[in-house]
Amino acid sequence: MVQFFLGVALLLLGGFLVWFGGHWAWEGWTKWQHPESILQSQAPQMSAELIPANKPTPPNACGTIPPKAIALLLGSSAAYNSSFPHTVIEVSNQPLLIINKKGDRITISAKFFSRDNRIVGELKDNQFYINPNNYFRIERPDEHSLIVYDQENNRTIDVEFLNPSAIRLLGRFYLPDRPPIIIEEDSLILGGLKMSRHCFGENRVDIGL
Repeated sequence: MVQFFLGVALLLLGGFLVWFGGHWAWEGWTKWQHPESILQSQAPQMSAELIPANKPTPPNACGTIPPKAIALLLGSSAAYNSSFPHTVIEVSNQPLLIINKKGDRITISAKFFSRDNRIVGELKDNQFYINPNNYFRIERPDEHSLIVYDQENNRTIDVEFLNPSAIRLLGRFYLPDRPPIIIEEDSLILGGLKMSRHCFGENRVDIGL
């Protein structure tokens, strides 16, 4: 009799673990595909619309940018594009970071993940939504800049609209089950590979994994 009850208990426990594992895997995939399911109930926190400053365009890997194009400075690398909205980062055919131009202003749309693959924030339709289960800090030093810090005080994104023809972008973009994309002042790190002084011109996607 004891063996019978022990067998039933083990069977129930095994069933629960299978259900829990499947539920967790499905939940993780859903968070990546549809993070709004977690964030949609949260009120928007801050506008992400930026207007151009009057700063000069720094020397960059692309040199002279074609007329009507906007330079995107990614550390020591650079890209340029003349059609918007434009996908800067895409992972598994899912846009992670999009820049759009509306008149003389730009807007940022992005998904932000923590180191443990949880969705922690999203920029969407010029508004910032935050997962209440994660600490996030947002700064707007001026009307040209937006900086977002994660719960480990890393700059998840640091964007500045330098002038009507140039945008500077830095950040640490965590990805589900992949090494992060890290854009620093002097380098661009993809999958652990450090790149410098690369130029991307009029691509559909600047960084695709």
